[in-house]
Amino acid sequence: MTTEQIKGDFICENCLSYVEDPVVVVFHTRDAGVDKIMPCPYCGEETLVDAEPCPSCHGWMKKGDECCDKCKKWGEGQLGLFVRSLTISVLRHLDSVIEGNSLEEFR
Repeated sequence: MTTEQIKGDFICENCLSYVEDPVVVVFHTRDAGVDKIMPCPYCGEETLVDAEPCPSCHGWMKKGDECCDKCKKWGEGQLGLFVRSLTISVLRHLDSVIEGNSLEEFR
C-alpha cells in the first residue's frame, strides 16, 4: 500500500467537506492489479467528487451543480416564506401563471 496526492478541488458527498489536493491510497494486488481509493479525510467515506466555487456564495459545490447545498436550502426556505405569505386565491392564480414556465422568466 502506498499513497499519492492528487491536485484539485473536491467535495465529499457524504459530509459536504471541502478537500484540496486529497491523498489517494494505492493498493497493489496480484489478482486485481492496482486499486486506488480516495477517502474523505474527515468522514472516511469514498465519496469525493470534483468541486468548484458556488456562483452564489463562493463556497464549494459539486462540479456542474447550479449552486451549493447551503444556497439550495436557503433558496427553498425563502420560497417557503414567500409562499406562506400569500393567500390561497393568489397561490392558485400563480399556479396557473407559472404552469410550464421557469421562475427565472419572471425576474
